[in-house]
Amino acid sequence: MAQAHLFRKGLAAWAQKPYLLRNRSLASISKQKRSIMPEAAAHQSGLDSTSAQLVHSINASNVRLVLYATGGPIQVPTWLLSTASGLNQTAVLEVLLPQTQGSLVDLTKQVLPWCSEAAALTLAQVAHRRAAHLAAFGTPIVGVSICMDPAAPQGHRAFVAVHGKIQGPCVACIQLTQPGASRHEEDTVISRLVLKVLADALDAWPRSLQGQSKTLAPQGWAPSEQLCVSQPLDSEGIPAAVSLKQIAAPDPLEALMAGNVKCVEFNGSQVVTDAPRRNKLYLPGSFNPLHAGHKQLLAVARSLSGDKEAAFELSIGNPDKGMLPVEETRRRVQQFVDAQLPVVVSCAPLFPDKSDMFPDSTFVLGYDTAKRLVMPKYYGDSELNMLLNFARLRHRGCKFMVAGRYDAEAKKFLTLRDVQVPLGLADLFEDIDEHDFRVDVSSTELRAQAMRQEPLGARPSGASRVE
Repeated sequence: MAQAHLFRKGLAAWAQKPYLLRNRSLASISKQKRSIMPEAAAHQSGLDSTSAQLVHSINASNVRLVLYATGGPIQVPTWLLSTASGLNQTAVLEVLLPQTQGSLVDLTKQVLPWCSEAAALTLAQVAHRRAAHLAAFGTPIVGVSICMDPAAPQGHRAFVAVHGKIQGPCVACIQLTQPGASRHEEDTVISRLVLKVLADALDAWPRSLQGQSKTLAPQGWAPSEQLCVSQPLDSEGIPAAVSLKQIAAPDPLEALMAGNVKCVEFNGSQVVTDAPRRNKLYLPGSFNPLHAGHKQLLAVARSLSGDKEAAFELSIGNPDKGMLPVEETRRRVQQFVDAQLPVVVSCAPLFPDKSDMFPDSTFVLGYDTAKRLVMPKYYGDSELNMLLNFARLRHRGCKFMVAGRYDAEAKKFLTLRDVQVPLGLADLFEDIDEHDFRVDVSSTELRAQAMRQEPLGARPSGASRVE
């Protein structure tokens, strides 16, 4: 009796927590699954030929995804993992299976109906942000959610959402239309339809299946068009009705200007909206224009930080100059897109705001910015306010790396050692040595040169300033 009580207690405790699978556990689960389910037995697991091709195509794409599924067993994660030869060969970064309303609230920070379009869209957005945290800059990412109702009678429905596509989120409602099927049969049908929705969203439809009218969103499909499946899509013979909705995405920079998103990340053709990444290296600036000094400084800082992932950061707001116009912001962003360099455009002009958006990160500064950062006059002439702002930065785990510049009046190269950093804040600053970085260029001079349309005048050979 005591053993039975302990078992029930343990089972109840497990049921109160979301079932979390991270990369390390995914590796062991995938390895174990392959050992007991070879390719020859794939059909016995419910993975038919069409689904197997879809899984292979999704895993072979360059997109990486995080998948959150509520409401009971779902076979899609197992299929995506069991056919991969290793973690590097699967599109899956992480799978989370929240099984309680509390888990859903913890993830979304909202109280949402358990099985609904709103829950699916919100959960997919949360999964997308998680994917941004797990993936490298420039990696195409999406968040995927599957919302089912575990208490629903047979003939239940599920919502599938994908967030992260440039054209906007999409959501599908799958309604099983034949009563009498077992829960496992229904789950198999929904899982196969999820693969089709996902393949459509990722543009990963296999060539071998194209032209067979198997895709749920054929060419020419109109947003919000109801697509009803009249023929069974699986070997179980269970018909299902599927409706798809494509939600138009607003212009990302206009959404940022309107305050609807926190940041927009550009990396070549990849655009990631409202998914700030923590624990990175950021070089903030106005970049008017972007020049070789900026690029070299970030490269040096990354090398000194142990090859930490790095990006430039452009704020649309400036405490002294106000908001950048959207077209001017586009012009500055285009410099990075053309150079294939990552830049994050944010609405965080002040470093305490940046620390809230990018916790555990290191910000790369020039001498002049570092000097102003520790002057009480920039905090309402209050040393207490300055210290409170630094306490906020410290709490968020943020630090600074400081590059020097040549001062013509002082006729010397000024570094962090020339900044009067309060003793209690010294551990938040790291000096970039003159031998590591010293570049004779500044944005101010480049703008003046462009206006004069004449070469830069001669300056001391060691002159350097990064703006």
